[in-house]
Amino acid sequence: MPSTYTPLKVELIANGEQSGTWGTTTNTNLGTALEEALVNTALVTFSSADVTLTLIDSNATQTARNMRLNLLGTSGGARNLIVPAIQKNYLVVNNLADTVTVKTSAGTGIAIPAGNTGFLYGDGTNVLQAFDFLPTAKFNSLTLTSPLPATSGGTGLASYSANGALFSPTSTTITSGTLPTTAGGTGLTSFTSGGAVYAASTSTLTTGTLPATAGGTGLATYTANGALYSPTTTTIASGTLPYTAGGTGVATAPTNGQLLIGNGSGYTLANLVGVGITVTNGAGNITLTTTGLFAGGPLGTPSSGTLTNCTIDGTNFAGFRNVPVNSQSTAYTATIDDSGKIIFHPSTDANARTYTIPANGTVAYPLGTVLSFANYTSQVVTIAITSDTMYLAGVGTTGSRSLAQWGMATAIKLTTTTWLISGTGLT
Repeated sequence: MPSTYTPLKVELIANGEQSGTWGTTTNTNLGTALEEALVNTALVTFSSADVTLTLIDSNATQTARNMRLNLLGTSGGARNLIVPAIQKNYLVVNNLADTVTVKTSAGTGIAIPAGNTGFLYGDGTNVLQAFDFLPTAKFNSLTLTSPLPATSGGTGLASYSANGALFSPTSTTITSGTLPTTAGGTGLTSFTSGGAVYAASTSTLTTGTLPATAGGTGLATYTANGALYSPTTTTIASGTLPYTAGGTGVATAPTNGQLLIGNGSGYTLANLVGVGITVTNGAGNITLTTTGLFAGGPLGTPSSGTLTNCTIDGTNFAGFRNVPVNSQSTAYTATIDDSGKIIFHPSTDANARTYTIPANGTVAYPLGTVLSFANYTSQVVTIAITSDTMYLAGVGTTGSRSLAQWGMATAIKLTTTTWLISGTGLT
């Protein structure tokens, strides 16, 4: 009995047939016929005419059996690719310049635009799309044949207003035009030059000078060198700031030494005068001269507060009458307030500590500043310096120093970036 063939032209060997050769037939079925139908690609060349693919009773290679059809050549207009009327999947790649409709001889088929690929299914009568639903997908580009409606995530528009905005006048439609206030726009197509946009009512915007009631000034011009202030609760004015608004009400420039003096209803510019005092008015300063206030009389100490910036001779600061103690139980960097003080490591802190003299660029101690150190514990105190230089007295070596228990050391600043240190228990 002779062999028969499936619609894909896989050879079915009759019982008892092909003794000694059936293996070759089976290998061709598997390695050629089925492999073409499942994974292989065939080239289909067009020459300005339709192309018809057919299948014959043979398991040898056949173009119509291949899973992927790569269309090449010259189309010369829209063309048809006619395939056998069998059940079969096709992946068709249209590399032609025109649309190709893949169909059976009696079917309507599926049109694949130029430069596109279609996944198709022949049902034995016609060629159909293999699927029309994707749960998820990613596309580098997508071309639609008609506008995507708003209900499908598009706009439903094929054209747009020039310089217009897209907005939804209803819950299911989108339009293009001037964006109204109800959609977050202004509803305006023109604006006042130099004007502001503000809400004239709860539903409309207008353009013009922004009034005070809308957070503006209501002013289109201003007084030169004037201030803005509110003479009433709803208006803003421009001009010399009155004392009622925190200003002076004075618009004239003061002369040397003039002061603002309250006059009961505002301020007046006036010069300082006195009895027994000579007043010299300068640019930005007033000099008072007398023979009895300081000369020959002591300068008393204030009963409270801190006396600062006082010197003995106009250059050297007045020092402490005792040596203040700054007790430190942690690593510590000296400050300007430590000038003339002793930094003390108490016996209650049984830990090695480092006390650091900062660089001149960080704390600019005056020349002659003295910093003292004392250590009551058995733990060594390291006296360090940052980027400046500290010399050991009598030796001239530089670097950090160690202060033993009961040791005491004093460092004095002699130049902008150098210190000299000496003491007992200091190494």
